[in-house]
Parts: sequence; C-alpha cells; structure tokens
Amino acid sequence: FASNNGRLHVEGSKLMNSIGQEFRIVGLSNGVTPMSKFAVVRPSGNKMYTDKSVKTLKSWGANGFRTFIGKEYWESGSEDYNRVLPYLYEFIDTIIANDMYIILNWSPGVDTHGAPQKEAAKYVFNEISSHYKNDYHIIYEIWNEPTAAKTWAEIKAYAEEIIPVIRANAPDSIILVGSPDSDTRVDLIIGNELTYKNIMYSHHSYTSGVRNPYLGYLLKAIEAGLPIFETETSSVDSGIPEGDYIDAGPAYTYFNILKKYNISYMYFCWESGLWSYNIVDSKKHTWDESLPDSILRESGKFVKKMLGGNIETDTYMMKENSENTGDTYRSNEWKDKIISVSFDNKLSIPKDAVVSWDLSYLQDKTIMGYLKPSSTSGMYDLVICSNKKINLPVNSGKLFKGLSNVKNYDFSNVSSNMLFTTSSMFSGNSSLETIDLSNLKSSSIVSTSDMFSGCTSLVSVNFKNWNTSKLKFIAAMFYNCESLKSVDLSGFNVTQVNDFSNLFYNNKQLETVNTSTWTNEVATRFHNAFYGNEKITEIDLSGFTTINSSCTYTDIFKNVPTSAVIKIGDEAFKTKMQSEYPSLNIE
Repeated sequence: FASNNGRLHVEGSKLMNSIGQEFRIVGLSNGVTPMSKFAVVRPSGNKMYTDKSVKTLKSWGANGFRTFIGKEYWESGSEDYNRVLPYLYEFIDTIIANDMYIILNWSPGVDTHGAPQKEAAKYVFNEISSHYKNDYHIIYEIWNEPTAAKTWAEIKAYAEEIIPVIRANAPDSIILVGSPDSDTRVDLIIGNELTYKNIMYSHHSYTSGVRNPYLGYLLKAIEAGLPIFETETSSVDSGIPEGDYIDAGPAYTYFNILKKYNISYMYFCWESGLWSYNIVDSKKHTWDESLPDSILRESGKFVKKMLGGNIETDTYMMKENSENTGDTYRSNEWKDKIISVSFDNKLSIPKDAVVSWDLSYLQDKTIMGYLKPSSTSGMYDLVICSNKKINLPVNSGKLFKGLSNVKNYDFSNVSSNMLFTTSSMFSGNSSLETIDLSNLKSSSIVSTSDMFSGCTSLVSVNFKNWNTSKLKFIAAMFYNCESLKSVDLSGFNVTQVNDFSNLFYNNKQLETVNTSTWTNEVATRFHNAFYGNEKITEIDLSGFTTINSSCTYTDIFKNVPTSAVIKIGDEAFKTKMQSEYPSLNIE
C-alpha cells in the first residue's frame, strides 16, 4: 500500500517504489465519476464511493483506484468545476485515508473525435494539482482513449501542453499518457517517446483484445522497453455486453501476462450496472458496501480472486510460431520426422523422449512438447502436454506448417476459445489424409487463408460445429489439395470475405463442396477459385447476389467439367461467366 511504498517513479520500463523496488498498482476503475451530479441521477451511486466500500475493495488486495474526472461529467464553465471539485476531493481524500493510490482519468467528453478540450483539462489539472501539490498518492491520466482518428503525434503534442501544467505543482507525480486507437496501439509510440520523467503509457485490453493482433502490439511495446500501465482491462469483452459471465480462457491468460511483466492494472469496472463488466447487477441487487459474493457478478468474483493473488486457470495457452522455420518441433532437424501430433492432459516427459521443449506462451513450462519414437522406424510422435487444458495460440497461423509426414492430429485435450487465425496452420502437411476439427471453436476466427495449402494427400476435413461469424480471409484455403474428395463448408459465414482466389485450386478429385448456405455481396477476387476441379458436380454461388463489376476472375472455372452445375446469384456476373465459359452449365 501507499505508505509502505511512498513516492513512485519510473525507471526504464518499470514502475518503482521509493526504495528502488519494482512496484505494481492493482485495483479497479469506475465508469462514471463520484460527484454530486451523479448522486442526483443515481441515488444509490454514492454508496459505491464511501469509506466502507473503499475498505472492502482494499480488503480484496487493491492498492489503487481509478476514477473518471473528465469534462463530460461537468457542465461547461469554470463555476461548475468549482461546484463539483469539493465532492471529488472528498473521494480522493477517502482513497488517500485508506492508504491507496488514485488515478485521476481525464475523459474529453462526447466530442471524442475532435481534440480534447485542452483549456478545460488545463483548468482542472491545475486546480487539482494545486490543491494536492506533490502528494505521492495522486497519478494523473491526461487523455482517456484517444480515438483511431488521433495520431501519436497529435496525442504527444497535447501531452506536451498538459504535462507542464501538472508539473508546475506536482513535479514528481506519475503521469499516464494515452495511446492511439483507444489506448491499444502503444507500439506506435516506439522511438518517439516523451522525454519527461515519470511518464507511463496507458493501454486498454478487454478479452477481444487477447484474440486479435492488439495483444501483439502490446508485447511489441513491452519488448521495446516502454513503461506500460494497463488502466482498463476486464474478464469480458468491451462494449456493453449484458449477462453474468466471463471469458475465462482469454481473461486468465491476459492476467498471467500482466503478472509476468509486472504491469499495473485497473479492472473495469467498479459499479452497479447493467453490463457484464459491472461487478454488481443493478437489476438484481442493491449495492452493499461489504460486497458479499452473493451480489457479485462473475466479473466481480473474478477480480476479487485476481486481487487476492489467485490467477490459476483451467487452461494454459500454447506459444505461437514465428515466420521462420521454427526453433522447436518445426525446426529443420525434426519437422520431417514427425508422424503424429496429440495433446495429453498430464504434464510428464517420459524417459524415452528424445527431445523436449517449453511450448507455453509465458515460457513457464506449464505446457511442454516432446518427441517419442513412433512405431515407424526413424519417425516420432509429437506429444504436447499440460496438467490443464491446452489453449491453442491466438495466432495459430503456421502452427504445424511443414510437418510433411504427419498423418494424424488428435485435438482431444485442446481448447480453442482464443483462436483468431488458422492461416497456413497445416500448410505443407503433404501426408495428412483426414483431420477432425469439429472440436475446435471457430467463432473468433478471422482468417483461414492457406490453411491446408499443399496438403496433397488430404481427402476429407470434418468442420462440424463450425460457424465462422468473423471470417474475413479464406483465399487459397485448399490450394493444391489434389486428393480432396468432399468438404462441407455450410457452417462457414463468408459475408465479410472479398477474396476467394485459389480457394479450391487444382482440387482434381473434388466431387462435392457444400457452400449452399453462403451469402456474399462484397466479393472482388475469384481468380483460380475452382481451377482444375475436374470431377466437381456442383458449384453453388447462388448466395453471391452482388459481385463487384471490377471483380477479378481469371481461370475461375478452367478445367471444370461440362457436366457440373454452376449456380451464380449475381445476374450480371452470371451473364459474364456464360460468355466466358460457353460450354459450361451455368445457371
């Protein structure tokens, strides 16, 4: 807590306490402001900001709190600030009296796509920093979630106007500066940091951020040595999802990442409200200052557990593969000698293992991989094992690329809650004949491009239970799968896909492909999509009702048999194809 650690400062990428030890602030953030204006609108709201409520939060293990103080919570004019500031001071004093740090977060108001109201910000930050002087409990966050419309250059220029105002009264305080794209693109700051002392950069991630490239942007910034403060995070998605749930896999993984890099965080959010991230459901419970488990949402129970130091999970995430050949089972030494891949629920390396690797995302040996001799002389079985269920990486692209002799995959002990891309996941698996992917969750997958490219022996794939509602990239998914006989893709949602090029290129044995449920109005690329489908009986594009007039389609139906029925929904494109391929049965 604050009295034990005193004035904090920043050294390199680390937040340090007054005696030079690494330090971490953990706690919750509200979504409104604890001021009288809201006490009128929400009569029970002020109970969230009492001494007793703060003491409950502290008892969970929180040593900090983040509160919004932005212009959107005041009317215009300095007289309104002067009216409500005493109520803010009252709450700040409550936090300080409870030996905690407090982050004062300026939100610029409804005009989030315009410049923040600098004069209002200057006035309020000057008033607060004048009132509290150099008090070490106070941390200033000067711009909440700059939008994607704001570049780092604009954010930096704003910071260079606001920081001196605070520094004039509080020369040593920690100041948190927002990052582009709603505090997600901290990587865009690399190489152009602010030169003031005791500066950290705000980052926000909800569970959707763990499933997409934003996690990679954060890790890039961490590796570059930027001092990061996670001023908003949660166990659910962002936006306003209702319900009582958490996204356990992504949430536990992310909090373990924050722990690994000793990054401070503020959990969103400390309120009674309608949404799943509100720790109390206002429809079901009145705020109780002691916050018993009986009134907490799953989100509240989760953060209470996190603050208590319990971040164990029922799943661990596997590490991703890099663009190069790989340094583990995908290395040149081993990739052509593996005949099967399976996942085991017991973390144990047998004595006959010839080699083993740490395959955990956090490199803490919670997931290990090893090779053991197979029944085929000179070949090996790859076993990936853990005491918990194994989460496939967010980016599973190239995960098993180039394993040319693998004939079997067993995904029995696998979770796929966080899958974002499967691009080239099995590319070059030229010995693979059948694969069952029905156990994998597909709802977050954005790309399946080249997923089976070069799988020349592949005969069938089981996609049962798949529903790709977020899919955007599918090109060359079955490129040169010359043995594929049938595939049911009826569960695929392709409404957001515009590039279907090389999708079934050179699928010489393909007889049936179920695309009867596909609908699309944005397609712009079809070249080689069905090239060489010499045995196909039907191609159903009847759901493609609007195809761009500039769509590329070179060799789309080249070498398709005249006996095949080709259905096309877009009349103009159908006419064009009938002219291009007069011998084919296009209807």
